[in-house]
Amino acid sequence: MNNNALTELMQGIGMLTELWTITYRGFTAQGLSEAEAMMHTKGFMAAMIDSITKMPNDGQEGSK
Repeated sequence: MNNNALTELMQGIGMLTELWTITYRGFTAQGLSEAEAMMHTKGFMAAMIDSITKMPNDGQEGSK
């Protein structure tokens, strides 16, 4: 793995973490308990990642 690939990986992890946090906080702000907010956040993130990984390959480098 070269430096550019590692940098992209770390940025991607950072973006996922930020999205996870924003989503979780949104659910708790709506009055959900911590356990409910985590359950809904997990479901949202799983659905989003599943949708992204099933997108057609558009020829970009590193795509499946």
